Amino acid sequence: ELRKRKLRPTKPFAVLYPSLKRVKVDFQVSKEEEDALCGKEAPIVILGHPKSPLIATHAIAPHLEQIGVMLPSSALLELLMAVLGRPIVATSGNLHGSPIIAEQKRAQRQLQKVADYFLHHDLAIQFPQDDSVVKLVGSQSIVLRRSRGMAPNCLNAPLVTQGVLAMGAHLKSTFAYVPNAHTYVSPYFGNLDSYASLRRYENAIEQYVQLFNCKPQTILVDAHPNYESHVLGRTLAEKWKVKVAEIQHHKAHFASVLGEHHLHDTPEKILGVVWDGTGMGTDRTVWGGEFFVYQHGQMSRVSHFTPYNWLANDTMAKEPKLSLLSLLAREHHEGIRAKFNASQWRIYQIIGANNTLKTSSVGRLFDAAASALDLCDTNTFEGEAAMILEQAATSYQGDDLLDFLEGEGISATIPSHGIINNLFKAIKKGVAKDRLAASFIHTLAKSMVAIAQREGVKIVACSGGVFQNAYLRKQLGGLAQEAQLTILYNKELSPNDENISFGQLMYHEYIINN
Repeated sequence: ELRKRKLRPTKPFAVLYPSLKRVKVDFQVSKEEEDALCGKEAPIVILGHPKSPLIATHAIAPHLEQIGVMLPSSALLELLMAVLGRPIVATSGNLHGSPIIAEQKRAQRQLQKVADYFLHHDLAIQFPQDDSVVKLVGSQSIVLRRSRGMAPNCLNAPLVTQGVLAMGAHLKSTFAYVPNAHTYVSPYFGNLDSYASLRRYENAIEQYVQLFNCKPQTILVDAHPNYESHVLGRTLAEKWKVKVAEIQHHKAHFASVLGEHHLHDTPEKILGVVWDGTGMGTDRTVWGGEFFVYQHGQMSRVSHFTPYNWLANDTMAKEPKLSLLSLLAREHHEGIRAKFNASQWRIYQIIGANNTLKTSSVGRLFDAAASALDLCDTNTFEGEAAMILEQAATSYQGDDLLDFLEGEGISATIPSHGIINNLFKAIKKGVAKDRLAASFIHTLAKSMVAIAQREGVKIVACSGGVFQNAYLRKQLGGLAQEAQLTILYNKELSPNDENISFGQLMYHEYIINN
C-alpha cells in the first residue's frame, strides 16, 4: 500500500529497529556494521542476507537480499520505538521525486494521501536532510548517500583559496564552499530537475553565504551547460559580479579522490579511473568509462571504453534494454526483439542507424549486462539494474569466472561491444546467470588492472557511481593485490556525483591554478 501511495514500485525501503539487540536477531552483523549502526551519525546501514524468515525481504527490497537498517536517530524516534518494540518500515516524508517536507502544515496538506496519521514534535527544522546511507565491504565503508549526521561538515582537505563556491553536478547534487580556512561540503540535495529540490539547493547556498558573511569570488560549474547547477552558478556569478570556471565532470571525480587522500603534491604518477552513468566529455560526447593520468599538476585522458550509440537521450538511462540494443551486434538482435513492441523496435532501429551521439558509459554497460541476463529491462529508480546485477554476482559461490575480454585485446580503448557480445554468447551456451554476472564484473576489474600495468602506475584512484558496487571492489581488491597495486576510493564522500563539488574545488586549486 505504501508503494502505491508513494509511487515507488520497487525502490528499497529502510527498516527502523528499536535496538541493536533486536537487529542481531534478524541479521548477522559484523563489528564494522555494528560500529556504523551505533555511531553518532546513525546512518542507514545496508545489511545482507536476513537470517530471520519473518523479514519480508522481497516486499521491502525486491530482487535484493539486503536491507537498509537504522536505529533511532532522535529523541522522538527513541520514544516511538520504545512503545512499538519491533522493527518498522521507515521512509522520508516526501512526494515522489521531491525533497523531504519539514513543515507540519505543509506535510499534512501534501502527504494526506500518503500517511494516515501524523506524529509531530515542536522543534523547528532549519536544514531538512535525508538519512545518510552506508555499506560496509570488510572494514571499508562505502558512503552511498552523505546527508544527516555526515553533512554539512568541515573536510580534512588540502588548503584551498578562500572565497570559492563549487556548484557540483545535477543528479545527487551538492555544493562545496570555502568561506575561510576550511572547506565545507553540503548535504545531498538530490535531482535538480525537481523545482523544489532546486529551490532548496539555491536557498541553502544563500544561507551559507549569509552564515559565513563571505561572498564568493569564484564560482565553479560543471561543463554541461544544461545542468541546473551550471545555470544557477552563472546566474549567481552575474548577480555577484564574480568569475566563473567550467570543470569537466569526470576530471572533478578523479580530483575528489586526489583531494581526499592529499595526493595533489605527490611526484608519483597516478591512474584515475572514473566509471559512472553520464557526464559531458570535452569532445561533447557522453563520457562514463574514463582513465586519466595525473602527475606534476597535469591531468590527461589516456584511455576509455569504446564509444557506442547513445539512444533516445535520457530514456536510455531508464531502459537497460536500450543499452543492450546499442551494444549488441546486429546478428544477435533477433534474440532480444521480444523485449520491444513492434513500434519500439522499428523506431529504435531507425534511431540507431542515424545516431551520431556516442557514449563510453560503464553505468550503461551494467544496464546492458542486466538486460542481457533478463534481470532488468526497465529501471524504476536510478541504478536498479546495476543493483540487481550485483546481487546476482554476489550469489555466485564458485571461483570459475569467465573473461569476456579474452580474444578481444586492449589497445587504445576497452572494447565495450566485445564484452557484451561475449557475455551474450555465453548466455546462449546456457552458462548460469550468477556466474555470468560475476564474470562480467570480474572482466571490468581486469580491464582496470590491464590499463594500470600498461601505464606503469602503482596507485589507482577510483571514483564515480559504479564504485558503489561492493562486488566490483571485492574483485579489484584481489586483482590489485596480485598486481601489487594500491587502490584508493573516496572516503568521507560518496563515489557518486555527491563528490563532484569537492572535486571541482580540488581541480581548480591544484590543476587550473597550478
